[in-house]
Amino acid sequence: MLLRLVWFRLVLTFALITASATSAQAGFGPSLVFDASTGDVLVEDRAGTPWHPASLTKLMTAYLTFKSLKQGRLTLDQKLTVSTHAAKRPPSKIGLRAGTQVSVDFALKSILIHSANDMAVVLAEGVAGSVPNFAAKMNAQAKRLGMTGTHYVNPHGLHHLSQVTTARDLGILASTILHEFPQYNHYFNAKNMVVGKRRLKNRNKLMRTVDWVDGMKTGYLCTSGFNLVASARINGKQLISVALGSSSSSGRNELTRVLLEWSGNGASRTGQLLAKIRNIDGTPKNMRSKVCKKGPRVTWGKKNELGGWGVSLGEYKSPYTTDAVLHGRVLTSLKYLSSGKLGVFRSIQPRHYLALLSQMQQAESLKLCTYLRQHNAHCEVLTPETFTKYLEQRALVRKAGKNRRKKQNFNSRKKKKKKAALR
Repeated sequence: MLLRLVWFRLVLTFALITASATSAQAGFGPSLVFDASTGDVLVEDRAGTPWHPASLTKLMTAYLTFKSLKQGRLTLDQKLTVSTHAAKRPPSKIGLRAGTQVSVDFALKSILIHSANDMAVVLAEGVAGSVPNFAAKMNAQAKRLGMTGTHYVNPHGLHHLSQVTTARDLGILASTILHEFPQYNHYFNAKNMVVGKRRLKNRNKLMRTVDWVDGMKTGYLCTSGFNLVASARINGKQLISVALGSSSSSGRNELTRVLLEWSGNGASRTGQLLAKIRNIDGTPKNMRSKVCKKGPRVTWGKKNELGGWGVSLGEYKSPYTTDAVLHGRVLTSLKYLSSGKLGVFRSIQPRHYLALLSQMQQAESLKLCTYLRQHNAHCEVLTPETFTKYLEQRALVRKAGKNRRKKQNFNSRKKKKKKAALR
């Protein structure tokens, strides 16, 4: 059935990237999955590359607050005052007036469930007296943890050129929080919080859709793209994933799900330790043109890129989900890929999308599908005839569409003439 879908129901919209380590980077930033108990890295892609953290910054804000609670300098029911500076922070925010008092508990829920920028400032001022003082504490703590690629400027993650981190460093921070403060896990895995008459959902959608995901934090800015640190317990293993720079929220969620599920089933291992990954110097990529300007977030290509042998990795309702599946499968199957093109194709009816690889050798496509199926991932081999028949059918579909539009236009003109004659 899927083979027929490939040539009968597709409209050609092909995202072109070669099947290699660099190809998997198109439309996605660095990513990482590791075992939180051992530090073993299970999946890794540019984990030491600088990136803007966006609201993942609030993980450090929470960590420093937890340390203040442990040291007795704060209590969960202690009241903190919303300053004018805090109240003026842009969304996301709770939106309380300056002078309002909130508990430390409420502020923690606000930053970790709703990602409230105003409450991040409230906590920063409560812990250190001012945002600059708190930023200094953030950087001192990052240094102590060995987060050598991280620099903080503010407690909320709103854009600043100098506020940078890496997937490696975020992994270290997330793992440290889980190990040092397990009593506060409920802040990361709560599905919602109530503020007056409002019920604010956790921005980590995976918390509501995937049973084995048990927490952590989202982040988003035009400059950073969509970021996500997620924790999960699969087959008795506590895993942490970091996905940075996706062009959509659905893309970051699907990539995270694919990589965590793959890693949790024992299908991946790099031989690296998290702490041994090296951070590199550089300027974070600006994702604004990919994320916040008009135009497609997936790069569509041309029909002449189809051909040879290939594989189908499944059919999905969103092009971003499809793109994420392609990216995730390539990251976990690089040893079986030496050539080829990756592509997102759109069906006509229903409006679904297919994750495909083409221009492969027969042996390569067979080995790839065998490997993926062994680990319960969908894969179907496509022959050169598949693409030939598709192109033939596409020509027929386009011709039928043109004839249908011509007939509709003719009937429309005929009706207009009839109306004009009756006037």
